Order: sequence, then C-alpha cells, then structure tokens
Amino acid sequence: MLGPDWFRAMRGPFPEVPSIATGGIDASNAAAYPAAGAKAVAVGPALEDPDQLRCLADLSKH
Repeated sequence: MLGPDWFRAMRGPFPEVPSIATGGIDASNAAAYPAAGAKAVAVGPALEDPDQLRCLADLSKH
C-alpha cells in the first residue's frame, strides 16, 4: 500500500528521518525504494527463492 511514492513524499517534509521499506519487497521492486528515499529495504520470502536471491545479491552491489 505504501510504495516508493510514499517514501518520496515523506522525504520532502522529513528529509532527516531515516526510513526502512518492509513488506512486499522483492528483486523486482527493491531498487525503487532507496531511489525514493528509503535508507534500507527488508526482504523476507524473497530470500527463499534462489532466483530472487541472485537478483537481490546483484542489486546489493550497486
């Protein structure tokens, strides 16, 4: 429900408040959250999927 747009909107009035994105994060959308202002993302079920794990590992190198 609160996607990257929410983090982008909150960064405006609260630029000093660090935020962490949780819930519904996987390799297909993980990069969008830091780009929108989240300081970190938390992934859960994606860690059980070998394909997701490889993609997430690649994302962490950027």
